[in-house]
Amino acid sequence: MNTSFGFQMMNDSFNSTDLDTFKVSQHGLKLARVLSTTRFKGIAGDFSLVDGHLQSSTFKIVNVNGDGVRRIAFWTPETGMVDTLNSGNMNSTSMNYNLRPGCEILTNGKKLRIGVPKKAGYTEFVQVTKNSRTDTTEITGFSIDVFKAVLGVLPYDLPYEFIPYENPDGTSAGSYNDLLSQVHLKNFDVVVGDTTIRASRSLYVDFTMPYTESGVVMVVPTRDTTGNTRIPVNVGVVVDLDTPSGKVYLSCIKMALDDFYASHAHYRTRLFLKTRNSKENIVCAAAAALDLIKNVEVQAILGPETSMQASFVVNLANQAHVPILSFSATSLSLTSLQSPYFFRITQSDFHQVKAIRDLVKYYRWRQVVPIYVDNMYGEGIIPSLIDALQEVDAQVPYRTVIPPSATDDQIGNELHKLMTKQTRVFIVHMMPNLSSRLFSKAKEIGMMSEGYVWIITNGVGNCLWSMNPILQNAMQGVLGVETDVPKTVELNKFKMRWRR
Repeated sequence: MNTSFGFQMMNDSFNSTDLDTFKVSQHGLKLARVLSTTRFKGIAGDFSLVDGHLQSSTFKIVNVNGDGVRRIAFWTPETGMVDTLNSGNMNSTSMNYNLRPGCEILTNGKKLRIGVPKKAGYTEFVQVTKNSRTDTTEITGFSIDVFKAVLGVLPYDLPYEFIPYENPDGTSAGSYNDLLSQVHLKNFDVVVGDTTIRASRSLYVDFTMPYTESGVVMVVPTRDTTGNTRIPVNVGVVVDLDTPSGKVYLSCIKMALDDFYASHAHYRTRLFLKTRNSKENIVCAAAAALDLIKNVEVQAILGPETSMQASFVVNLANQAHVPILSFSATSLSLTSLQSPYFFRITQSDFHQVKAIRDLVKYYRWRQVVPIYVDNMYGEGIIPSLIDALQEVDAQVPYRTVIPPSATDDQIGNELHKLMTKQTRVFIVHMMPNLSSRLFSKAKEIGMMSEGYVWIITNGVGNCLWSMNPILQNAMQGVLGVETDVPKTVELNKFKMRWRR
């Protein structure tokens, strides 16, 4: 059996610069066939692909109101909209929702008790200094600076006090495990310091997203305890490392890989991640994929993030026979590529248009205006959305397209045009950074008042729960579609280990 994961030279060449030495993966087609039939139960439920695309799942219909975000219905391909996942019909009284703005942050003035480690080494991260002249304690260091910077972007004041974890004589009161246990014992509300995220610690405390990585590494032999030589397999990862989402994706991929080998230590093959930064740019994403395929000879690529980036990378993958597994590119335009090497392991936009269709049908709205971003992500959903709306006799008299780089004035001008029209039901399909400015401007000019209806797709709906309260306040009354992620024991454990 050939265990080599190499590439072979192509007989022909690309009609492009520096691609004449492009190679073809020897195992790409076999790997693609295996991926196409992959079925397993993941931490959030069943995973299965049909024609290279993740099967449709359940959606939640949510509503932004003064209390935050609440679920008002579920939607499944089998049942349509239902009150609960166990019911088969929709209660007509359960879908009333608030169209009036109004939300404020309330605080009780209680200070957060923040524990900090008292130690002798690595004081660059946290240093506890006693000032004998003023009889005060000064807490400084990189970790403290990061914490204060986070507080600085909150839209409200958060009172707190630093409390060194020390004995009366000023010595350390215990180890880092002891310090973290004080949160579980409710002696501290939070711990700030150079603490390492470990599985054992995640059983009783929640960690924030990592803000730095250790430079310490360990080199181990590629031979297991049974004497079988391990086979290294290079896998590329193309994400936007300059964005929070890209860092989240990479962190989750690494955690998943660690979990897999923790429970499958006998596997001879070992995946080695080769990460490249796409820098939120189509050309950079294509260049990153080309480097991974041509120079690193990866057997598969995870990513890239956006549909526009994926459309370019898939063409390279077809030539090199390297499977592309996209976890966030949702545009329906990618479906038309019909590539045997493209696998969409996230929900296609095709599924949510049917949920939106049923929502429009439920309220008997007869005219709807799509407002979408002017790129492949925005345009890809429109044909299917219009077809779905026509199925329930809802017409699309016109549409509004917003450039990705639109200024607030440009957004305002487009909204003012809509105010002169008769239709008051809008479907917004864009990413959170652009939609947040759209809704802020809509509130400013009075389009978030009663009488207007706003529906958001899951590109924004999936982010509502973590959205800035000020932005949520601007979106009062908005209806949305959110992908339903089943709550499982495994998922809860994962969240405990690392929570965004």
